[in-house]
Amino acid sequence: MRICFVSDNLVGYHKQWAGAEQACYRLGKILIKHNYEIVFVTKKPELSPADNLNISWIKTLGQGFFGKIIKKILVNFFPVDPVAKKYSLKLFKELKPNLVHLHRFNELSFSLAASAKKLKIPVVFSLYDFISICPKG
Repeated sequence: MRICFVSDNLVGYHKQWAGAEQACYRLGKILIKHNYEIVFVTKKPELSPADNLNISWIKTLGQGFFGKIIKKILVNFFPVDPVAKKYSLKLFKELKPNLVHLHRFNELSFSLAASAKKLKIPVVFSLYDFISICPKG
């Protein structure tokens, strides 16, 4: 079974990460040991990791100075990043996952869920940063 694990950042691949990213990473590693094919879908890695996970990264609107400004404005009205949607649709067509598991996707946006839905791929979502547990989330 091929599962795409979606997370904005990933332990060992990005400079900033917290509990949700750590849970995504750990669960993925456990499933890999049980012979699941896990593809971590994330933003472009910032670090050279020690481990060799199956990583696919997608572009987002929020890259560069003007991209960040446009994304901040757009997110207030429409919670889907059109750039991430384009790249995630292409990626999911290529990978043909059996399931998409959304972990933390604030920057990647709901675009990945929309792409999966369009391709009739089941989606699950793990809620880590519930306001009662994580006020900053």
